[in-house]
Amino acid sequence: MKILTDRTLRWRSVRGIACLLSCSIFFGCSSIADADNVLLIIADDLGTDSVGMFSTAASTAPTPTLDNLATNGVRFTRCWSNPTCSPSRASLLTGRHGFRTGVGSPGDPIPLSEGTLADAFNNAGYATACVGKWHLSNNSNGRNDNPNLMGFTHYCGPTGGGLPDFFAWTKVINGVTQPQITTYATTENVDDAIDWIDDQNGDWFCWLAFNAPHTPFHLPPNDLHSYNSLSGTQTDIDANPLPYYQAAVEALDTEVGRLLNSIDPAVLANTNVIFIGDNGTPRQVASRTLRGAKSSLYEGGVNVPCIVSGPVVAGTLNRTNDSNIQFVDFFKSILEIAGLDAAIHTPAGAATDSVSFANYLADEDLASVHDCHFTTAFNNQNVAQNGNAIANNEFKFVRYGDGDEEFFSRADERTNLLAVGLNGIQTENYLELIEKMAVLIDPPKVVAFERDGGSDIRPDQFHEVKIVFNQEVNISIDDLLVRNESVMQPVDLTGSQFSYDTNTFTATWDLSTQSSPLPAAYYTLELVAPQISSVDDDTALDGNGDGTSGPNYVQTSYVAIPGDADLDGEVSVLGDGFALVSNLGAVGATWSQGDFNGDGNVDVLGDGFILVANLQRFVTDGSTTLASSANP
Repeated sequence: MKILTDRTLRWRSVRGIACLLSCSIFFGCSSIADADNVLLIIADDLGTDSVGMFSTAASTAPTPTLDNLATNGVRFTRCWSNPTCSPSRASLLTGRHGFRTGVGSPGDPIPLSEGTLADAFNNAGYATACVGKWHLSNNSNGRNDNPNLMGFTHYCGPTGGGLPDFFAWTKVINGVTQPQITTYATTENVDDAIDWIDDQNGDWFCWLAFNAPHTPFHLPPNDLHSYNSLSGTQTDIDANPLPYYQAAVEALDTEVGRLLNSIDPAVLANTNVIFIGDNGTPRQVASRTLRGAKSSLYEGGVNVPCIVSGPVVAGTLNRTNDSNIQFVDFFKSILEIAGLDAAIHTPAGAATDSVSFANYLADEDLASVHDCHFTTAFNNQNVAQNGNAIANNEFKFVRYGDGDEEFFSRADERTNLLAVGLNGIQTENYLELIEKMAVLIDPPKVVAFERDGGSDIRPDQFHEVKIVFNQEVNISIDDLLVRNESVMQPVDLTGSQFSYDTNTFTATWDLSTQSSPLPAAYYTLELVAPQISSVDDDTALDGNGDGTSGPNYVQTSYVAIPGDADLDGEVSVLGDGFALVSNLGAVGATWSQGDFNGDGNVDVLGDGFILVANLQRFVTDGSTTLASSANP
């Protein structure tokens, strides 16, 4: 097996420092003894409508090898890719949606700074190879060297997109262009995969990416398929493309069978096989059982076959799973399928959007890890293909690049419910999906900013500040400024206990650890927006929450002033349910109900404290008078 060349190493050195440090720490040190090999097989332009076990189409190609994999494994019926090949491959490789990597259309180059699945396997001491189609490189990221630069220690295949001819094409081996290949591409890919796997003496990960059944729909060798009455002329292909496409699918299936039969039985018994399509079926051969086809955000463009078979599968075999999974999830899932700890081996910055579905393979009763699917397309010259789509179990929302929107029941993607009017349940789901999409794709911003002392805590003292973001951010204790406007002085937070939860994106300042609690007063809480950034791409905090990097995020807090509001001579306990409206300190003070701490309860207001929200003027700590009226 050829190792990285000096030229490749020089290229790779320009990648992210954190990724390189991660590789140097973990490489070869933490392979799990009982880890399994992984063979990932990707078909090019193969939607669920073109595979018999997933489809209701009248005619699909025979796929006995895939059928056998499914019989001994699990079929995922709701697997979403991107609408086209490069974005799907980048999402799988990085565990990140395209709007983070910049790969949104065919041929977009993957940035060298991205951490990859190959890096993760290298960290675990695995041998790694990519055989076949790449389609993620150009001169900006190393072109033919790019597969190696992205972590694969061995690469052989065509680095571009579709082949000009399945019997006359250019292959690259570890950055070096070979003489023209005249072997049928699917067969050559399998030959290369067999050679590489035979050379391995330890754990391995092989990414086998066929160009088939992508155009051109050239007739495969007759011994690979049963469509032997076809002439193979271009005129016949143009006039009747479907049987040629199906012949390519059957030929792919035949060659996958040859590959699996070539693997030593003991090695195969320790190998998990994953088969997927990279996007929907091409429009000219799509069955129309689903709306749309390749390049579309409809199901016909993004619903792809997914089969997992091997020692990782437990319980009932030949079962289906209807959980929502998406291409970014394969990053962590594949690592866990191999028996590896994704948290340990994933390079810094990778797998931002990835959620493992590996547990589905051992426990068939698990609920879906996702309540939503998401997919995106951008940078397309045909602007009508640009947009974002998100779906829960029942409904799907699509927003196109020009702002047009569609909303469907997943049972009927041909009726835009926005055109016929939404009922209550539909409206609720429509708004929910819009919100979830906004949280996912907007710049980092605060989605909740609250003082949380608990309903049993008296409001005359601050105890805790929690700030929730819509994604993971870089933040420190110094990025919150608290100011006591009653005395016009900043509050020193160095004595507080700071924590940040990377799962919930919540920053917490526990003020109870300070030498003395904060007194009753009028406070402002301010985030220093320019200092807070997204972990993913260093995007600055969206301070004003409107999708632009704006001024610092400021929120006023409540004031609790000790006093005897009703002048009865007694000081009682103040609950959290009321705000002072007028007549501060007077016998006839009036109050407006509210629930400031968000616990859902309106508590009893005693007369011991006067609570004021969002004052426009400063107050004097401990007094019962104001320079101006309160404004709740």
